[in-house]
Amino acid sequence: MKRMILFVLVPPASVDIVGREGPLAAGQQYTLTCQSTGSRPAASLVWSLDGVKLNSSVVSAVLGRNLNIDDIKERDDIYFVCQDFANPKVDSIVWFHNGSEVKTNRSEGIILSTRSLVLQRVLKTASGQYTCGASNVQGSATSNAITLNVHYAPVCAHGQQWVYGSGRRDLVNITCDVEASPLPHSFSWSLNSSSTDLLDVPRSKVFNRELSSVLAYTPHTPLDYGSLLCWAENSVGRQKDPCVFQVVPAAVPEPVHNCSAWHNNSAAGQVVILCWPGWNGGLEQTFSLHVNEGDEHSLVASKKNQESPRFTVTGLKPGKEYTLHVIASNSQGETKPVTLRHLTPIDIAEKRLSKTLTETGVGVSTAIGVLVGVGSVLLLCCVMSVVLFKARAATNMRKLQATQMEVSERNDDDDACFKSDSEPDVILTTAQSKGCKEDHQLTLTSELVTDNTQQSQPVVPDQRSAQPQAGAGGRSDLAMFASGTQADNPDQTSMPGHNRPNLYPGQPSHGTGVPGLSGRQFSPPLNPELLCSEAPYYDM
Repeated sequence: MKRMILFVLVPPASVDIVGREGPLAAGQQYTLTCQSTGSRPAASLVWSLDGVKLNSSVVSAVLGRNLNIDDIKERDDIYFVCQDFANPKVDSIVWFHNGSEVKTNRSEGIILSTRSLVLQRVLKTASGQYTCGASNVQGSATSNAITLNVHYAPVCAHGQQWVYGSGRRDLVNITCDVEASPLPHSFSWSLNSSSTDLLDVPRSKVFNRELSSVLAYTPHTPLDYGSLLCWAENSVGRQKDPCVFQVVPAAVPEPVHNCSAWHNNSAAGQVVILCWPGWNGGLEQTFSLHVNEGDEHSLVASKKNQESPRFTVTGLKPGKEYTLHVIASNSQGETKPVTLRHLTPIDIAEKRLSKTLTETGVGVSTAIGVLVGVGSVLLLCCVMSVVLFKARAATNMRKLQATQMEVSERNDDDDACFKSDSEPDVILTTAQSKGCKEDHQLTLTSELVTDNTQQSQPVVPDQRSAQPQAGAGGRSDLAMFASGTQADNPDQTSMPGHNRPNLYPGQPSHGTGVPGLSGRQFSPPLNPELLCSEAPYYDM
């Protein structure tokens, strides 16, 4: 017989919180216990408050002993402690300053230990909220926030006006803004002119409000212009470096610069103009815009007394050129206008930066005219080049045709010089002019031997040969060959036999069998003819 053990999983039969019953006193610590019965296996217990799960860790951040949170000044050393009540034990602790994790940086005096955060020689930038976070295997928790306010003496605030312009006997209000913790309890002013040392300004001219002091100042003489110095003082101490303001004679502001204009892609006919302001002349300045279409007299739009040189103009016509004038002004007067010329697109709004022009600058229409003129000149140059090229080609063609006709006439004259002869003699002649002459200087005879058959053929010398050179006797000596041998002539040197130039270009050349003389075979053989020419013929 076999036995089996059966384990039945059973949920908890009951869950109870055991502890003090009845009302609980605030600020007192009480222990509550959660008990469950009847479950198999043992139940996992979770605490919640108003439906929100409670973490097992309880963490709090406190300032170190013997430190007063309301009396921390610059250059003091402070530390915070992160206290936790957790089960199981806390694994890690992280510190946060204004929500950002704090990490060790000994060069800045920030040191982290197991449960503490040490800040050495704190600055005003250390002010803010500090929290710590603890975590274990059951979860994580964040402590309460400790607000640290580091006290420091007043310093000048950034971003305020440092130069003021004023005419003689004109009132100007100069504002001195400072940063301090706690708030300053007093301000003082002094004048530093070029001829005197520091001169205290009467307090009756000063109006103080928390972190600001306003001085109502009126210069009466040139000596009243110079530097005004402002100091503030609080419980920490007096301001170390004063705020320095320059009072100068008021002037007309400087013109705006770096202006640009472009189309708003999302709105047809809308143009945005943006410029950088110049020096305001020591006074508050305003800006104006005047828009003209085409000439300077047709005013389309006008905007005045703007605090910044940024304008938006709507309702402009497409494909039109507009002139934009930007003017800066103050109580002393206004500047000369800065002029922009802008051409609105025809079809779509496209971003286009306009160049800033002076009153004598080149407009868009002028630039277009220059481009059209340059293009016309280039086109004219191209047409003239083509015409000259064709004219030169025609001239060269006429010269070539004339040359060909002259060569043809010469060939006709040479053909007329051939005469029939029964003997296959080769006759070298010197002709004084066109036509056949009977005055021959030298007669050479030779027989052409081809295919083992003797046939009489004329041997025509190369017409390209040069004129014969004068011999030793001062006359023109011509070589006479018979059967391939040189005739006895003491004035001539022996010439070795070699292949001669082709006498009839375009026909096959064969050896004649006669040393020292080149010939040409024709099929059928030519009849002997008497040749004559303008130039002497001889075989080299």
